[in-house]
Amino acid sequence: MIVKLVAWALRHAKLSQEDRVLLTNQLLSTVGALPLHATFTVDEAGKLLMRGVPLEYEQAVVLRESATNILHSTAWKLIKEQVLYEAISKGVHEALNNDQVLFGKAAIWFGQQQDKMLKVLAQDTGNALLSSD
Repeated sequence: MIVKLVAWALRHAKLSQEDRVLLTNQLLSTVGALPLHATFTVDEAGKLLMRGVPLEYEQAVVLRESATNILHSTAWKLIKEQVLYEAISKGVHEALNNDQVLFGKAAIWFGQQQDKMLKVLAQDTGNALLSSD
């Protein structure tokens, strides 16, 4: 029932963009969905939070080791370079319209975000990610 009401309000009500965002976030929180940017964060102390909850020590160790392995993987490096090459080739050198240029830029941005997130997960800030407090 509430989903229908929210969907109607988003389609038909004269809501400001801010109200639309608030309403959408409330709906997503109610049904237990979270936006991608809320999946993991690092708090002020450097501790990793998954959906706002600190990780258990064992989970943090596994996550950090996995991220470190990916960053040091030869296959990962080759794939990353190949995708970057393709994105530049198709988005800059072979682009026939603005959509292809934007798609190439999005592919490059996506690769940068992957690297950034892996480095955050693999960091060892004095075991702050692994602290058990």
